[in-house]
Amino acid sequence: MTAIGQRKKHMATTLNDQALFDSAIRALESEVANVGAYLVLDPAVRQAYARQISHKLRIMAMRVATELTTKPIEASSADEVPTSEILLNEEASGKFVSGAVLEAAVWWNGFYLLFMTDDIPFEESLRILLLDAELNILDSAFVGGPYSSGSFSSLDLIEPNSVHFRFIGDTVWSVELFPHPVIRLPLLASEPVGVYRSLGFRRHFVVHGNPQPQSSDQTRK
Repeated sequence: MTAIGQRKKHMATTLNDQALFDSAIRALESEVANVGAYLVLDPAVRQAYARQISHKLRIMAMRVATELTTKPIEASSADEVPTSEILLNEEASGKFVSGAVLEAAVWWNGFYLLFMTDDIPFEESLRILLLDAELNILDSAFVGGPYSSGSFSSLDLIEPNSVHFRFIGDTVWSVELFPHPVIRLPLLASEPVGVYRSLGFRRHFVVHGNPQPQSSDQTRK
């Protein structure tokens, strides 16, 4: 393996902080340009090679996306579903999602996976949203039910394509991500109790879990 290849592999597996990750990519692109000057005479080929390495570095790592945050939008009425604007590196994106609190954001293979709650005591729900790199919603799921309550915790990123967490139902939930949408027939491929999906036959992710019935005492905790 070349020195550049070893450095690329090391960075993809160890860098999680976005600022450090971006800085490392710029350094590697500079190195590729310098080495390429000796290997390739055509500058267009050098540029294409640098772009390819930069793209691969950006999409291959599963990581917590610290660069993505949200800002709640003031509701016009108490009955309105909470809405938040997505911020990237603290800059407004002009894109909005349902939910009041961003519990976690994960970057995976060119996508953002968001976990949003509504901040409603004793009847908390979780919205799971998959966005593309332009922050367009590709798929979503809703986890919750009447008088159910829980707190989002224990986020765990499992390579190559799963995210585990705890919420309601005294179970470990997981989201299995697909690099391309797959066909799922709603009546034949149902998801756990408490998971609700809009009608559709193509999914970018599925939700797994084995939720247990929640007593009235638990909902008051």
